[in-house]
Amino acid sequence: MYEQLQPLQLIDWIVIAAYFLITVGIGLYFAGKIREGGTLTEYFVAGRKMTWWLAGTSLVATSFAADTPLVISGWIRTLGLQRNWFWWGGIMGMMLCTFFYARLWRRARIITDVEFVELRYKGNAAAILRGFHASYRSLIQNTLVLSWVTLAATKIMEIVLDLPTFVIMKNFTFHLVQSGVDFTTLYDPNLVFLAIDEKLFGIILCVSTTVGYCTFSGLWGVVAADFFQFICAMAGCIILAVVVLLEAGGPGPMVQKAVEAINSGIVDNGTTGYVVQARDVFSFTPPFNIKEGGFLALWAFIVFIGLQWWAGGEGGGFLAQRLFSCKDEKHSVAAMLWYNFANYVLRPWPWIIAGVGSLFLIPKISAFGPNYNHEHAYVIMLMKFLPAGLKGVMVASLMAAYMSTVSTHVNFGASYLVNDLYKRFIVRKATQRHYVHISEIAVIFLTILAGIFAYYSESISGAWLTFFELMSGTGFVILVRWYWWRINPWSEISAMISSLVIWTLLNNEMLLGKFFGAGDPELFEKFYPVRFTINLLVSTIIWVTVTYLTKPVDEQHLVRFYKRVRPAGLWGHIALKAGNLNHLQVGWAEWIAWATGVVSLFAMIFSLGKLCFGMYIQSLVYGIIGLISAAGMFAMLTKMDWSGMPDFEKDVEDETNE
Repeated sequence: MYEQLQPLQLIDWIVIAAYFLITVGIGLYFAGKIREGGTLTEYFVAGRKMTWWLAGTSLVATSFAADTPLVISGWIRTLGLQRNWFWWGGIMGMMLCTFFYARLWRRARIITDVEFVELRYKGNAAAILRGFHASYRSLIQNTLVLSWVTLAATKIMEIVLDLPTFVIMKNFTFHLVQSGVDFTTLYDPNLVFLAIDEKLFGIILCVSTTVGYCTFSGLWGVVAADFFQFICAMAGCIILAVVVLLEAGGPGPMVQKAVEAINSGIVDNGTTGYVVQARDVFSFTPPFNIKEGGFLALWAFIVFIGLQWWAGGEGGGFLAQRLFSCKDEKHSVAAMLWYNFANYVLRPWPWIIAGVGSLFLIPKISAFGPNYNHEHAYVIMLMKFLPAGLKGVMVASLMAAYMSTVSTHVNFGASYLVNDLYKRFIVRKATQRHYVHISEIAVIFLTILAGIFAYYSESISGAWLTFFELMSGTGFVILVRWYWWRINPWSEISAMISSLVIWTLLNNEMLLGKFFGAGDPELFEKFYPVRFTINLLVSTIIWVTVTYLTKPVDEQHLVRFYKRVRPAGLWGHIALKAGNLNHLQVGWAEWIAWATGVVSLFAMIFSLGKLCFGMYIQSLVYGIIGLISAAGMFAMLTKMDWSGMPDFEKDVEDETNE
């Protein structure tokens, strides 16, 4: 018999209903504004009028998601604190975007990062690349993200709602099967027409509640809702962290009890099958003793801090969309700085505390259900230890995290389908109202597609690994295309194709995957850095070779691009032909700002972490280092090039005339 969790009470449902009413109200308000005369620029980039604090907060809310608390708290139970370098390493990439790319994105004056392809390149190859990018990013890459976020939301629903499975037989009789019971043990699957289990019901509920407000309100509605949802999400996770610390008796006893639970052997992770070693729970670095099995952990650490972050250094996708939306270049840089601090320093520690607490408060995940794993621990914690009322706040906060992410991804995913496929290749001469209507249809389509992907997904963290592996081969070429004139569309095409082919070879058990853990979930996750490294190196060799074997982009087109964006870097003769315009000056100020910014964020992460674990002196030392480094970074901001920034009115004039 499985342990029963206390269900939601009336006060919880009132809190959840209030949250949904406010969110829907925000969507309806901005839907009215879009209906009054919206354009694609208004719908997808908020008229380029967004302030730094709103854009930055929206980025944090989007990154928050419903999946991150589940995965990061779950990692504490399986691989320990050091596994967070998987995403902490992204600090270096995000700081690279802040100081080297944010201003360029704003100068480009485009609606999607895919539109950049034909701004930078020319000809049939450029058109094919733009169409491929739009299709791949919206239908595959973006939908993969949406699927793991929706999967996380369904895992929350499974525990929170405790719904039965609704079985429809082929003779049209109906049956309800108690939650946690496999209906196939009661009924012949061959006689079942449809079974709506907890997972399918959760997906239907998540998709239907999100699609309405983000379909008709455009980016303004998405961002305004993000701001409200971020406050809800942070409040909820902090409440749970405080409850865990109170249950443990403080940071020090929490650490001690977690270690004792692991050493006693009472911890299990349900269907996951493996448990973190006590030495790894609180370690900020992987085990460096190769003889004791630390080789793959060490390799992972090197990949996370030295290779993986390059893939996100340009800041494409929804991040670029927010940068397009900012009022000017200063606002785009400030938005990135606020995002980096809130995302990496503030956001994760309440989840980590919950993960640590789960080791001794709910050591046996298998005690709560037959199909639960380490990614269910966070939701079990909130349902078991929060009182009525606060449960509602917490559930609303997780739904806020889910909806903020989904709304952003369906909005910018639809922007690819409409701006870079439909408008570019299918219907090129139509009214703005027509394109806005098509955008609304695209939002609905992508949300439903994400639900289908989610239904067939099992592991959230596994989807994360797939996403980054697929991106690995294109990381460097995406960065270099802004700063080197010689990059052409075939450089990107070859990088994407080679990355996809290599990923297929290394992940398929029938091919080379058997050498890299395919078929064994634990080994497969541990071999991720090896597969990533191989893909990155081989794909890079291929695209560099292809670049030199193919013709460069037409010089007249490159001159037009240079005049519009005025990038720094290796533009030599192109810059001369453009008239030696006042290009963006990038030099020692940006590199010092990048280095001090990276040190500042890492020091602040360690400071807050040490504080959470009761190591107060170390926390103080790291905090001082973080503040000094931050002061150095802000001093460098005054040395950076802020000249030649086109104002908003000039942007609009340019877009109208082009």
